[in-house]
Amino acid sequence: MHYNISKRKGIRFMKAKLEKEFWHWMNENWNIAGGLIQQAIASRLMGKTKTRVRQMINEGKLKEYKFKTTTFVSFADVMKYTREEAYENLEKATGILLGNASEMMTQIIKQQKNMVTGKSNSKHSVKKEVKQ
Repeated sequence: MHYNISKRKGIRFMKAKLEKEFWHWMNENWNIAGGLIQQAIASRLMGKTKTRVRQMINEGKLKEYKFKTTTFVSFADVMKYTREEAYENLEKATGILLGNASEMMTQIIKQQKNMVTGKSNSKHSVKKEVKQ
């Protein structure tokens, strides 16, 4: 019985020591990184797979912070990357919308010109000749 009690105390001591070590490490790196989040959480925030986040770390797009076997990444970097990607998507969407709007306006202008000049390119306005 005495062995089990001392073993439990040893485990509690090791756990407390590890927690203290972790919080010390976290406090040192938190401000440097702009916040730290686990790789899995970063993947959910960015809408990417964990594998893609790992690739981004390897590519140097995200900086890796490791404590023992747990990987963390900078929250600020994740938000920056996500924001930049959202802006790129917004620019693409705006370009598509403006391109479509430009096309529509060109068609409307052509139709208006044709109505004024009496010309029509529409299939529906072709006059059928009546045989006499």
